[in-house]
Amino acid sequence: MQFWHGPLVDLLMVLAVLAVLGLVWKRVPRLAALGVPASMAAGLLVLGLGPSGAGVLPYEVSTLEAVVYHGLALVFVSFGLVPPVPGQRVGADARAMMLAIPSLAVLQGIIGMAVVLGFTLLGDPLHPGFGQALPLAFSQGPGQALSLGRTWESAGMAHGGQIGLSMAAIGYLWCVLAGAPLLWLGRRLGWARVDPAPASVTPPTEAIRAPSAGELDPLTWHVALVALIYTSVFLLLTGLSSVVTEERPQAMIWGFHFLFGVFVAIGARRLLGLAGITLDRAVLVRIGGLTVDIVTCAAFGAVQLTVLATHALHILLICVLGGSLTLLACVWLARRAFREDPFAHAVALFGMSTGTLPTGLALLRAHDPELRSPAARNVVLGATGAIVPGIPLLLVIVPMPIVGWPESFPGAVWQTLGVQLAYLGLLVGLWWRFGGLRGLARPSLWLRDDA
Repeated sequence: MQFWHGPLVDLLMVLAVLAVLGLVWKRVPRLAALGVPASMAAGLLVLGLGPSGAGVLPYEVSTLEAVVYHGLALVFVSFGLVPPVPGQRVGADARAMMLAIPSLAVLQGIIGMAVVLGFTLLGDPLHPGFGQALPLAFSQGPGQALSLGRTWESAGMAHGGQIGLSMAAIGYLWCVLAGAPLLWLGRRLGWARVDPAPASVTPPTEAIRAPSAGELDPLTWHVALVALIYTSVFLLLTGLSSVVTEERPQAMIWGFHFLFGVFVAIGARRLLGLAGITLDRAVLVRIGGLTVDIVTCAAFGAVQLTVLATHALHILLICVLGGSLTLLACVWLARRAFREDPFAHAVALFGMSTGTLPTGLALLRAHDPELRSPAARNVVLGATGAIVPGIPLLLVIVPMPIVGWPESFPGAVWQTLGVQLAYLGLLVGLWWRFGGLRGLARPSLWLRDDA
């Protein structure tokens, strides 16, 4: 029947694989203990069975790309609507995390630009989008890497969306393949420490309330609200793109749909609060978590291995350098940036800097299954606050070497590298002044509390 064709069936395939892997992870605790999120394992299975692999799952790659693109904005809208926890204070370690996240993203951008210049000096000019895709793919996740990579295709970067997706998938693999040895090393050297008694670092799991008589089910109401806000974002972007007639600026507008989404969501949350309408935090968190799992799985499934093979040298070199230096930076900074349980903060920061907030928490859970460490709370608070210093990176620095391609090359790349270094210096200065960063001159790498 015609009803069993099209995007809905493609999405059902992804959900079915997620269900199977979720069941396996529940029934085989040893697999869950490896620290590999079930959504990531499901994505690898979808990729292996999909058109780029065995061809058993005949889904359309374009459908999964659309899931990743729209899912990114839906995650931002969902978490933008989440009301703050009453009385939750931002401590020194949360402020440190707030500045560490964009600092590592800028560092990854510097690495990417350096590789671009290196290939150029060797006589092989490389589109600067390869370099700028690294901080997007590693620190922002597959949604932004696909969204902006697809935008850059109009600026001369062939397969930009697929390159961004491929690098994001490799970032996830870095999170797992380097995260597991990091946890082992931390235990071996005595860096890892978890308090024997649970600390009050995260609020207890909230129950989803039952609907009152005549009301919509809470899940229905909140999903519909997310859809309403995303619809308003679509109308807003449509209006903006009708005013801006040039192709490249239009593409940039649609590429930053997730930022419009979070700002509209925050505004809507405040307006609803003024109207006396309370949003259910637990439901919104669950909606965001569901979307992240689906996007993670779809991101792997949407990777076209032929495109990855075509650009393998460039992608792998950038990702290997980016992943290695990110790991070293997280370990080196941990003792100097975080006062409580620095190793747990290093683990969570590395997971976030090679994926997303959920991958950071997943890697932290492999170290601390009950999330007793204060790192769990600080990661959530820090990721929320990191949006502000991340805006100049996304809106100004990332597009700099790409907008004028190829006429502005390589001068724009050198200018971008200079701006990145200056912004990194500014972030480190703010980190030193307000985030408790200290002891940068010390050569020691140890993280023990008796240091």
